[in-house]
Amino acid sequence: MFKTKKELNRGFLHEQFRKLWAELFQFHDNGPNADELIKSLKVLELSDLLRPEIILVYSLEKFEPLYVSDNAEKALGYSVEELLKAKSFFFFKLLAFQQIAAPIKVAKWVRAFWALEKDIVNHPKKMETYLGGIRSKSTNGLSKTFLMRNSYIVGPNYELPKNVVFYFTDITHLFRGNFYWVLFRSIGLFKSYTKLHISGGSKRESNNLITTREKEILIQFSEGKSNKEIGDFLKITTGTVEKHRRNMLEKTGARDTTALIHFCKLCKIL
Repeated sequence: MFKTKKELNRGFLHEQFRKLWAELFQFHDNGPNADELIKSLKVLELSDLLRPEIILVYSLEKFEPLYVSDNAEKALGYSVEELLKAKSFFFFKLLAFQQIAAPIKVAKWVRAFWALEKDIVNHPKKMETYLGGIRSKSTNGLSKTFLMRNSYIVGPNYELPKNVVFYFTDITHLFRGNFYWVLFRSIGLFKSYTKLHISGGSKRESNNLITTREKEILIQFSEGKSNKEIGDFLKITTGTVEKHRRNMLEKTGARDTTALIHFCKLCKIL
C-alpha cells in the first residue's frame, strides 16, 4: 500500500525525534513505578467515571505509552489498543499535521531551558511542563485542542524520570488560534524559574505566560470585578486594564476571560 506524503513526513520526523531524544536526555530511577502508578490510576478511573481529562502514563526512557485512560477513544477517535500499539509513534500519530514537528521543538526547548538552569545555584528539584493549543489529528472529520501538562522530579545531573503522567484536558471550546505554547517551570528549594515559548507571533520567548501585573489584574477578574472596579483598585485606567486583558487572551489563545482564568488555574498560575 502506498503511503501519502503526510505519512512519509510523519515517519521521517519520528525517526529524527527518536535519535534526538536518545542524544539529549538521560534517565533516573527516582520516580514512580509504572505498574503501581497504573494500578492507582485504574482505581481513580473507576471512582470518577466522568473525569474530563485523558490520563497517560508514558515511558520517557522508551518514549512509548504504558497506559491510556478509557475515555481517550471518545476524545481522540482511536481505541486504547491502537494508541498503545503506536509505541514511540504515539504523539506523531495523534498530532495534527501542522504540529507534528512539535515534539522535536519541545525536546530542544527543554534541553535549552535546563542549560540555563545550570548557571543557577538553586538546582531544580521538580519540573512542570504545560502545552496549550495542542491539536489532535482529524478523525471522523473532527480535530480537538488540548492543554497537556505533567510534572516530574529532576535528577542530580538533570536526568528525566523513566516514567511520567500526562494529563490532557480538552480545551477545544475555550481555545482560538492556530498556534501552541509551551510553559516550563522549575521548582527548587529557594526559587522557581519559568520560561515560555510560543510557536507563532512576533514575540516567541518570554519569562512567563502571565506577567506580575497581569496576574494582579487576573485575580481581580476571577473575583468577578469589572474593568472599572479593577482600574480603581489598582489605580490604573480602564483602558490599561482592557489592554492587559487582551494581551493575556492573545498569548494564551483563550476565547474569553473565563477561559483565561481556567487555563491559568490548570497551569498553577492562579
